[in-house]
Amino acid sequence: MPPPGKCRRGRIPPPPSRTPVPPPLGLTVLLHVRVGITCPSGEMQKRLMQEVYAESGVDPSKVSYVELHGTGTAIGDPAEGNSVAAVFCGNGRSTPLQIGSTKSNMGHSEPASGLAALAKVLIAMHDRAIPANLHFSQPNVNIMGLLDGRLKV
Repeated sequence: MPPPGKCRRGRIPPPPSRTPVPPPLGLTVLLHVRVGITCPSGEMQKRLMQEVYAESGVDPSKVSYVELHGTGTAIGDPAEGNSVAAVFCGNGRSTPLQIGSTKSNMGHSEPASGLAALAKVLIAMHDRAIPANLHFSQPNVNIMGLLDGRLKV
């Protein structure tokens, strides 16, 4: 166990499964295959978010907080962070978009990571306070929104 107040870096592996489960449809939209590995597509993430917000009638510039997957990977974090900045930090936003990730609080919970993120956001809405990201000190230099102030951890 890590010392009190610290999160062990890494991931919590899922239990073994005998039956392969296909990924959810939304996940397949967010990924593309390159050089034999699956890696996130910032462009597809951006397009999906734009479509979802357009169909729902919600103005992305009115959203005050976005919970990111935020695993700390060299490809995934910039793809996600830059697509979020492009969608949510356009015209009409007068303050930085607050962002965070449960990974800093509990590590990667694998198949339950979406549920953990949803629980965090619901608690934040109930308490009217956004929990701090633990151990954040320097922005990823490949996420332009963090460097230019459009995004705030």
